[in-house]
Amino acid sequence: MNQIECNELAASLKKNRLMNYAPLITVFISGLFGLLVAILTWMMANRREKRKFKQDFAIQDLRAKEELYVSVLASLDKAIRKTESAEEFENHLEEFSLISAKVNLLSTEIINEKLTTASNNLFRWSSEYKRSHPKKISNTDLGYITNLDSDHRKKANKIYPDLMHSMIDLVNEIKKELQKIREETEK
Repeated sequence: MNQIECNELAASLKKNRLMNYAPLITVFISGLFGLLVAILTWMMANRREKRKFKQDFAIQDLRAKEELYVSVLASLDKAIRKTESAEEFENHLEEFSLISAKVNLLSTEIINEKLTTASNNLFRWSSEYKRSHPKKISNTDLGYITNLDSDHRKKANKIYPDLMHSMIDLVNEIKKELQKIREETEK
């Protein structure tokens, strides 16, 4: 064998060796591509699950706050009605305190301020309004009204618009917060 034939044989062997590796290289590249596809699919599914979890949590938060705010407004309304009908609502004070505590923990600072203002106005109004009720005579159904009673009623009537205004402010702030939560839920 001469030199040329040896060189040709060597070149042929190198070419055959490379050809033997071609299927292996193809399998390796395909495997990498498959792995890349699997990783991307996993990441996209994970992101979708996180987004779904956040949305479900926001919906639960919205429902909980709606229920809480309905309880707050209903409690304030109940206190007004019981005061106007001369019923005692001292046995409901624990319920009012519990609702107020929940609102203080879960609400925004603005809603807490508006609730405090409404509660203070309710207290001022109900105190004057209760003092204006006729006083009972002993254990009878008879009562009497004095000039002081009418003065208390006048004071209560002056406070009442402030009470209603503070209640409206509270309702408006609650609506704003709930709308904000709804918008975040839809994202």
